[in-house]
Amino acid sequence: MIQFKHTLSALGFLAMMPVASYASGGTPPVDICATNYSTSAELPVDPCPAKPPRAELPDLTPPDFSRERRISKPYVINRPGTVTFGHELIEWSGEEKCKPQRNAVPAIEVRASNVTIKDFGLKGSPGGIHIYGINVTLDNVTAWSCGESVVKVMPGAGRVSIKNSRFYGSPDFTDGLLDLGDDKIVVENSLFADSETCIKFGGGQEVRVEGSKFVGCKDSIYGSTKNNLRFSILDSGSNESWFGTTFIHLNGHVRGTSRSDLVYDGANSKLEDDAHLVTE
Repeated sequence: MIQFKHTLSALGFLAMMPVASYASGGTPPVDICATNYSTSAELPVDPCPAKPPRAELPDLTPPDFSRERRISKPYVINRPGTVTFGHELIEWSGEEKCKPQRNAVPAIEVRASNVTIKDFGLKGSPGGIHIYGINVTLDNVTAWSCGESVVKVMPGAGRVSIKNSRFYGSPDFTDGLLDLGDDKIVVENSLFADSETCIKFGGGQEVRVEGSKFVGCKDSIYGSTKNNLRFSILDSGSNESWFGTTFIHLNGHVRGTSRSDLVYDGANSKLEDDAHLVTE
């Protein structure tokens, strides 16, 4: 087994791993609710309600992998079924470097529908994972950003489920982690750390985010219909956020529900234009 917890430096991975600055005592982002606001009649609604009792920060340590494999061309999945990588770490070694770039080359392309891929890590790929199919599940995936989205659901794809996974932002670039498409998307029981935008979606979508943890995300969940005028729906439930700026940021024709979400730092929500959020 590759022991990431104890041998990162020896393996030469340290430069590629996310900087877990919040877990190791680094300086967190400024909490916009730390300022003392007036309680006069001019502010009938407290802009910064009381925070919930603080839960322990989740463990940001990546899992152990059974082996490594280097690939220089995209691994294409073009038939339905389950693809199990056996807890393998896939490292990109193609000509394209780990940095933000237009039309970034993915390491994995899911071209088929009715596919489940599971039990692997992905590091160093400019484009990460591109999903073109319908009814696709990612289960137990660990991946690091190269300045672009780690997972991108392409136009026409849909009914994607992402669960039991971990996604880390790049310490060197402004980035995003999940870039969802234009259909029904479910994200469950996953971890997101150190990124500008951890989950983003556009118009014409139904997105459910359940039981996940966000650490150091400027916008944990960002939904905007500015890319098109189609109406979108967000259902967020039982998630937790640490050291973020805004947990739910909605812009345009988006209707959201936040159920039992716990936001320990930053604002619970930011709503722009026609956006609407109900908190339960």
